Amino acid sequence: MPSALTFSLCGVLLGIDVRHVREVLPCVRLVHPPETPPALRGFLNLRGEMVPVLRLESVLQLALRNADWDPEEQLQSRIVVGRLGELSVAWLADEGVELLRYEAAQTVRLPADHVLNNCADRVVARPAPAMSIVLLSPSKVLLEGENLRLRQLTTREKLRQNAFELAEQEA
Repeated sequence: MPSALTFSLCGVLLGIDVRHVREVLPCVRLVHPPETPPALRGFLNLRGEMVPVLRLESVLQLALRNADWDPEEQLQSRIVVGRLGELSVAWLADEGVELLRYEAAQTVRLPADHVLNNCADRVVARPAPAMSIVLLSPSKVLLEGENLRLRQLTTREKLRQNAFELAEQEA
């Protein structure tokens, strides 16, 4: 039976196959290097590994209900660390991170012109009043060029972090 980690983002209930999830963490302060591209919120220092944190709402082209929403300031926010292809990435979820087991027969194919920047293929249909869950397709969330750019930024941030730690040790 398939399982998905579900979470809410901008009022949309999303899910991702648990095989692509490394861990879920409480929200912590992120590293915000200069020249961070708009689709990147910053970096998470996860036990010495610099993990890029996506603005998933931007990638999925979701409209923020609250322009002042800052998930780093919200106690209920969670950081979901996953693998998209070969790259470890993270994103912030604004509430309700849960595990969902579902039957494949519960899913329906999304139309070709659906929203979410074509980053999803299926939805887990649930009876009202429960919200249906849009299942993200990990291979579609980032394009190859975006994967390459994130790998380059992650390498640069790791080098910057190492240089900072070395300077602190020498001081």
